[in-house]
Amino acid sequence: MEITDSKYIYLSSDYGQRVKTYAYVTPEVATEIKQTSFLVESDLVILIKGKSCMDSMSGAEFETTVTIKRPKQTLYGCGKTLY
Repeated sequence: MEITDSKYIYLSSDYGQRVKTYAYVTPEVATEIKQTSFLVESDLVILIKGKSCMDSMSGAEFETTVTIKRPKQTLYGCGKTLY
């Protein structure tokens, strides 16, 4: 997943088999719990939490935990800011 401020949200899942670009939406930021929420579409929510996360495949440690919720599927992963 890649979120570009004021431009787009790019989501690739199922090892690249499902790819879609969404229009950028203004997130809801809850600084007290270190969480940013994007209601991308009525059936797609992205939650980014400022909580460390370890990738189960590589063992790499990341600064954030990412959850993507869709009907019948919830994806969990790790993330970091790219500059």
